Amino acid sequence: MPVSAWLYRVERPQPVKTCFIDLSEFKGIDNQAPRTLKAISNPLEPYRYLADCGEFLQIPGAPFAYAVSSKFRELFSGTAKLSDLVDFTGSQNVTGRNSRYVRLWWEVSSAKIGQDKRWVFYSKGGGSRKWWGLLEDVVDWSVQAREFYQQNKTSNLLDERYWFRPGVAYSMLTSNQATFRMFPPGAVYDKGGPAFHPQKDIDTHFLLGLCNSVFADRVFDVLNPTMNLQVQDVKNLPVPDCNRGALSQLTCQCVDLARQDWDSVETSWDFQHDLRASEVQSVREALQEARGQRLTRISQMRSLEEQVNTVVLTALDLTGELSAAVPEGRVTLYCSDQREDIARLVSYSIGCMMGRYSLDEPGLIYAHSGNNGFDFRQYKTFAPDQDGIIPVTETTWFDDDAANRLTEFVSVAWPKEHLEENLTFIAESLGPTKGEQPRETIRRYLAQEFFKDHLKTYRRRPIYWLFSSGKQRAFQCLVYLHRQNEGTLSRMRTEYVIPLQGKVSARIEQLAGDIAAATSTAFRSKLTKERDKLIKQQAELQAFDEKLRHYADLRITLDLDDGVRVNYGKFGDLLAEVKAVTGGNSDE
Repeated sequence: MPVSAWLYRVERPQPVKTCFIDLSEFKGIDNQAPRTLKAISNPLEPYRYLADCGEFLQIPGAPFAYAVSSKFRELFSGTAKLSDLVDFTGSQNVTGRNSRYVRLWWEVSSAKIGQDKRWVFYSKGGGSRKWWGLLEDVVDWSVQAREFYQQNKTSNLLDERYWFRPGVAYSMLTSNQATFRMFPPGAVYDKGGPAFHPQKDIDTHFLLGLCNSVFADRVFDVLNPTMNLQVQDVKNLPVPDCNRGALSQLTCQCVDLARQDWDSVETSWDFQHDLRASEVQSVREALQEARGQRLTRISQMRSLEEQVNTVVLTALDLTGELSAAVPEGRVTLYCSDQREDIARLVSYSIGCMMGRYSLDEPGLIYAHSGNNGFDFRQYKTFAPDQDGIIPVTETTWFDDDAANRLTEFVSVAWPKEHLEENLTFIAESLGPTKGEQPRETIRRYLAQEFFKDHLKTYRRRPIYWLFSSGKQRAFQCLVYLHRQNEGTLSRMRTEYVIPLQGKVSARIEQLAGDIAAATSTAFRSKLTKERDKLIKQQAELQAFDEKLRHYADLRITLDLDDGVRVNYGKFGDLLAEVKAVTGGNSDE
């Protein structure tokens, strides 16, 4: 537990130096006590400070800002504030029922997203990222929803003057640094991701650069050394008289780099494609190229942020007090990881199988509702699945299962002569078990690990739903949310589950004969183990078929506006990870 001790008197402090000892780096009373005695007797200790308490009154809230210089404290009384240059709303939007009115953008039909449509992008903070990004949520902005925000006692409707207005957004909840981002036009915000709007003739990029500087970070730490960055703290940021043009140009470059990085993942609205599949000869080369681009972006961003800091600190004459250097871990861009990169490639390939993406066109192709308007003419290089149902089984029962289609995808996305090399590299990146062949590793990953990765990437609101017969994994398939309709379960049953029961029965019968004819004990044991596993799967498959028939007869339709959480719960235990998707509190 932190320890602090002080003497105080209730009167305006006189110009007298007070000794402060910062023990935050020393944990435990046994460590802090001797450090305190040492600091008292030795004025050269770096954690010992002398400060005039009267100067604390220059800072809003009069915090004990003993660790900054008198020059730093004077900035609060002799410099313009951010609030002088921008417009802040008095209160942000509050729905009062996020589970009803807030979605992740990939849950709803893409045709309903945008200004003047039902769903608009909604800044909620939700992470630590500078310059660009973190705009994944959408909020219901229909007339009926806005009336609710306005009339409900626990809600609040954002002032109309701030609707869809560009500016700078930031995360209220911080970790080790405050992070500010460009706030694009056409969006709104809540208390977790508030925004401010520059007044006429005030350059947004200049203000964004200032807010993301090491100076601003130190200011916010002084004003409020907690994990919640309040609007009032942001308003009180001193704005130096510096080279605004230079700072604006540096910020533009930072925004461009951050946007490239953000759009490289498929949860970005402006995602184009993964690993530039058509431009290199192999997956390894594509991965190396992508990794090189990311490392270059990180290096460039680090340099640019240091230049931003230098411009601000030089203008404030604080270069001796604060360092312009940016540790690599403070750059909020994606760091390269080979397994994650390949998992992202597999996810993109699944998207192409489902028709969400196409190798022929960049960006989102189909994310509407109920398979309505799905146009196969948009996919020439790699054809999507006919019904948006893709088996993911541990045994090769179907020609069009995910493992086989992934092999087909790799063979057309890169030169076919590199197919085996590419499959081997993919398998090695995913982590093979002892004795596995590349295709076996890929099949196991798809059957056992892909959906876990998908849940993490899509924040427990998956777009590819895993229907599963149970623990034995006798039958599993992925179904694309946006193509699912009232006939999907019937087709799943007639095209896959019923035929699979016949295949499993035939295999069990074949194994019985092979076991009887086996001349090797080891071989007989292997066959017996396979037969016993299939018998368990057969029983599981029969039970699953009964449940599937029941739900198929219901001819369930989805209302995407209700969100994944509600729609996922309509299928009972036919789906995997039901608690992970439907559980939890969404009204935060």
